[in-house]
Formats: sequence, C-alpha cells, structure tokens
Amino acid sequence: MRERFTGIGGGIGAACVVLVLAGCDPGPLAMPGFPRKGSARSAQSQPAPVAEAPTPTLSKSKTRELAISIIEQASKSADPQVRANAIEASGYSATRLRDIVAKGLTDPSPAVRSVAAMTVARAGLNDLADSVYPLLGDAEPHVRASAILALVRTGRDVDRSPLAPMLLEDSSPWVRRHAAWVLGEIRDNSALPLLRSAAVDPLPSATRAQAKLFQLHVAEAMAKLGDAKARQSLRGALYPSQPEELE
Repeated sequence: MRERFTGIGGGIGAACVVLVLAGCDPGPLAMPGFPRKGSARSAQSQPAPVAEAPTPTLSKSKTRELAISIIEQASKSADPQVRANAIEASGYSATRLRDIVAKGLTDPSPAVRSVAAMTVARAGLNDLADSVYPLLGDAEPHVRASAILALVRTGRDVDRSPLAPMLLEDSSPWVRRHAAWVLGEIRDNSALPLLRSAAVDPLPSATRAQAKLFQLHVAEAMAKLGDAKARQSLRGALYPSQPEELE
C-alpha cells in the first residue's frame, strides 16, 4: 500500500513550523469564556482580580532552539508520518537542519523520501542535489516526481518526460495528482498541452470524488502556468455541491 502523506499533517509538524517561523514571545490569548478588553461583558462590574505572578516568556532565541530540538527529536521517530513532518519543518531552518533533510532522502519510507525531495526543492538546498539523483530510479513514482522537481529547482539538468506517463497513465489517482502538482511547481508553460490532455481524462478506475479532485489539481497546475480559463474551475471548487467534494 502506498503511503499518501506529502506534507505537514499533524500536531508536531505544524507546531514546529509555527515555532520556527514565529520565533517570538507568546502574546496574550483570548480564552473561551473570558471577554476581551473593551467587550460588553468586561464593562460590567466584576470582582477585583487576584494578583498573579507574571508568567515568564521565552526569548526569540530560546523559542527557536526549542523548535529545532523538537524537530530533531521528531526526525528520529519510528512513525514515518512524524519523520515526514519533521523533514518538512526542517526546510524553514534549512541551514541548521540540513542533515535531517539529507537523511530523509534515504529513508526506508517512500513518503518520507518524497517529502525530503520536495523540501530540497522548496528550501533551495542546492548542495543536496547530488543526493537527490538516485531517487530518479526510485520504485515509487511519486518519489521520482518529487526528485524531478528538486533537481529542476536546484538548477540541474533532468529529464522531465517521466512526468507524462505518471500524469496520464498511472493507476493511482494520487500519483496523477502529484504529477500535476509537480508540473505546476516547475512553472514551465510548455506543459500546458499535457495538462489539458489530462483535464479530459475520465480516470475510469477512480471514484467520482477522486476524479474531481484530480481535475482540480490539474486546473491548479494550469492556472500556475498562466491558463486563465483554469481559474474558473478553481473558483467553482470553492462551492462544493456534495459533502464528499469538501476535500
């Protein structure tokens, strides 16, 4: 069974990214049941508050170090989902956490390898390009697609033609969606005819929801490449007619 996660999808990964990106002192939060200053409820007579000791706050540097420590620990998890989250989060501090991304390129989980390659692309880790090349021969097509994107983004010569059969012929709707996304991220409008062909592919083995999601990914890729008509499909997706279309 193919693993189907390609990005931050859980608490640890999301928290790490927030901490790394924020890198600032936590501010006051509006808690349920407690009115904000100036609200109607706060204007009413209230009992005098009990004085509390000030809550210590973390400095920016300590917050960042805490986030990096969490990411480093998560990258060693036995759960491939957690490792993938940690690798993607590493891209926000690529200089410090480069080795985590590099290790992910040889991870036993294909989903983790795919995320590592995409992180190389997103973070511009050009020095890892040579380590990405072996993934062009990976057994999993979504890993090969991610490797192509990483090598394009790092300025290496790479054959992009394998993306065509992934988009048009692969038996997995998920692999087809990923191929469409990669073509959109490469930002080469010569791929528009290929994407237009995919847009009319009925995907006979897919469910109705899977087929619609694939069409949405294709439309998104085409919009990224400058096809104005594709934007209409994206706007239409904002108004799903059935619950299964909410994804």
